[in-house]
Amino acid sequence: MFLYNWRIYVVILAAAIGSVGAMLYLGQCFWAGLLAVAYVSIFLRDAGQFLKMRRTWPLTRELLDWSKVEQKMAEM
Repeated sequence: MFLYNWRIYVVILAAAIGSVGAMLYLGQCFWAGLLAVAYVSIFLRDAGQFLKMRRTWPLTRELLDWSKVEQKMAEM
């Protein structure tokens, strides 16, 4: 997932560096920290979804095997 969507993470990283840097430049340390936490949470959310998908993929692959689905439908 990360390898497929790497471009969006480059954009998010650029936005994070720009917005946190701007807040630090303006002397708004609280807002810079809040933005940093928000960007880190975006990454952690996506990493969690990726790990969950990786754990459940074998079952999903079996459930989405359309040749088996069509075979079961033909038997009915």
